[in-house]
Amino acid sequence: PPAHARAQNITTVALRREQRLNIVRHLIKKLLVDELQVSGDITEDSALAELGVNSLELADLVMHCEEEFGVEISDDDIRTFITVGDLVRFLESKQK
Repeated sequence: PPAHARAQNITTVALRREQRLNIVRHLIKKLLVDELQVSGDITEDSALAELGVNSLELADLVMHCEEEFGVEISDDDIRTFITVGDLVRFLESKQK
């Protein structure tokens, strides 16, 4: 395909990824607020522990994410979720 068609395709793929990330971000924030009663400013840089999410609540959050996104999250994966962004990027990567 011509260069402009390839560039347009790359832009479309990037937009779709950004849209997926936005949807995942929104749903994670909603779960944190609605299910775990987290309050305050929630950003991707927010550490889950600093938001008051303990290990039991993290397990609850993971269960909700598995149901909401139709994915299975292993214990090894859970150990990598330090920030909200870690969880968002993991879930977005599973939405391909």
